[in-house]
Amino acid sequence: MNHKPFVDRMHAALDGELFPTERDELTAHLTACTDCQTTWDALIETQRLLKAEPLAAPRAGFTGRFRARLQAQRSRPRVVWGALVLGFGAVSAAAIILPLGFGLLFSGWHFASQATANAALYNSLTTIAALVAVILQALLTLLSALAELVLAHPLTGPATASALTIVLLWLYLLRKLTPEAVLR
Repeated sequence: MNHKPFVDRMHAALDGELFPTERDELTAHLTACTDCQTTWDALIETQRLLKAEPLAAPRAGFTGRFRARLQAQRSRPRVVWGALVLGFGAVSAAAIILPLGFGLLFSGWHFASQATANAALYNSLTTIAALVAVILQALLTLLSALAELVLAHPLTGPATASALTIVLLWLYLLRKLTPEAVLR
């Protein structure tokens, strides 16, 4: 025989949540089943003992420990926001640095594709100076191309200003989230 429904009804009866029909079924079952009657008697005795005891007071320092734990839980979002700010800052920095890096790579590739460049690179310091001049020329070309792009497309200027603003905001938030860090 399955006694689980009757054990559940015993708990419901102790809590005062049993319908009269279920209460009658439980009473009928308890008169017929000695195992369930023993369980019922133990539950009633346990409830009587629990009601007889006074409520226990919390240990000394409970409030302080609880407040410290609560404060620790509240400070966790700062770590999450810090990680988000760092990730956003890395993406913003990459958005600014990548075009310059591609410009340098293109200049180096253009310079290295010249037939005499490889031999001259190893043979002369003047070639290294020419390489520096080519890189500077490429940067100048890149800056003039960016300036033309800004003048030709009206949204490029605000996008660049937004990217710089985001990077500055990132640095500001980074400083606010980690006050012990010194950014110079």
